[in-house]
Amino acid sequence: MKATYFIARRLRLNSDNTQRLSTSVIIAISGIALSVMVMLLSIAIVSGFKKQIKDKVAGFESQVSILASHAYSDSVSEPATDFLTLDAELKSIIDDSELFKSYSLSIKQPAILKTENDFEGIVLYGIESDSPTAKFVRANLTGNNGIEYLFDGNKIVISSQMANSLKLNCGDKVYAYFFIDGTVRARRFEVSDIYNTNFSDYDKVYAFVPLHVLQRLHSISAGQASQIDLECFNADKIDDSALGLQQRMMLSAYTGKLSGTYRITTVNDNAMMYLNWLELLDTNVVVILILMSLVAGFTLISSLFIIILERVSTIGLLKAMGASDKQVRHIFTAIGWRLVLRGMIIGNAVALLMVMVQYVWHIIPLDPSAYYLSYVPVRLNLFAAIILNVGVFVVSWSMLLIPVRIISKISPAKSLCYE
Repeated sequence: MKATYFIARRLRLNSDNTQRLSTSVIIAISGIALSVMVMLLSIAIVSGFKKQIKDKVAGFESQVSILASHAYSDSVSEPATDFLTLDAELKSIIDDSELFKSYSLSIKQPAILKTENDFEGIVLYGIESDSPTAKFVRANLTGNNGIEYLFDGNKIVISSQMANSLKLNCGDKVYAYFFIDGTVRARRFEVSDIYNTNFSDYDKVYAFVPLHVLQRLHSISAGQASQIDLECFNADKIDDSALGLQQRMMLSAYTGKLSGTYRITTVNDNAMMYLNWLELLDTNVVVILILMSLVAGFTLISSLFIIILERVSTIGLLKAMGASDKQVRHIFTAIGWRLVLRGMIIGNAVALLMVMVQYVWHIIPLDPSAYYLSYVPVRLNLFAAIILNVGVFVVSWSMLLIPVRIISKISPAKSLCYE
């Protein structure tokens, strides 16, 4: 062990040779710990919030969708109702691409729900029982039945927002009216369950029914629907997966194997407004990281200045014994690292504890009407946490170079008399 590091380890951080740490040391450790804790929590909260919102959006808007090219609509309340067929060639293209882990048929049909005293314009979302959308709805049910009842006859799952507006409960009957080919058609449904995602923009629009109900309504076969919904293996590469699928479909159409024309959309296109809003949160995180880094750095600088001034006589003694300015600087730099490491350990421990508590018990609530969530979501990103700690380490090292420069200006003769 080098002499400088040995001396740095032997120098006490206590005040007046007691067990109590000096005020400057406490301030330095607390400042670093608080900064690390705030930065880790900021990353965890923003990561959790973005994941929760993206999962909710993906529950209503499939990751990748195939539609007939003429099936186009600008509005979520007026979805396309032109139909395509999931034939053998289209299945082969999807399977051979190895980009998607599942696919399912669905139909989005505008309708009016009517009770004896009120009515509501909605979109009926016809889904298959094993589709990702069905799993999403199942995870957000608030009633007493269960989505398995949805696929038994004319059942409908409505949102709690619709239920409150139309004064409906599980088991109630409700009529749905459709405008198809210039005529009005009616179907009676039983409310099998009620869902609530707290995503009011979608909850007020979508109700879910079995796919076969809407297929019979339009007199189409079991292999036809308004769109094919695909779930990607890698949710972070939705656009790449859609592009790969499009290229395969174009190649198949060019060789004459695939008939008809199709359009491919992604959740990034259909929910661009929400996803762009989420991207703005990254700017807030960057601002927090910069501010907390400055807080930790300046706290460390000021505390180390105080520690050096408290040990002026020690510095003079070391110089009188032949230690160079560089060696003394190494000693106090090592002391600074002791403070940094203690602060980082405490900050990481407290942040991880808070993340675990919030993840399990959801003790910090949110207003669902403003944030689309009823609690503060957290998601620990191990890679981001490691990068953050490395960044704090580098910034602290840079900051330590500032206060130790004062050591070269301390005279051994004068410092030995300093009190």
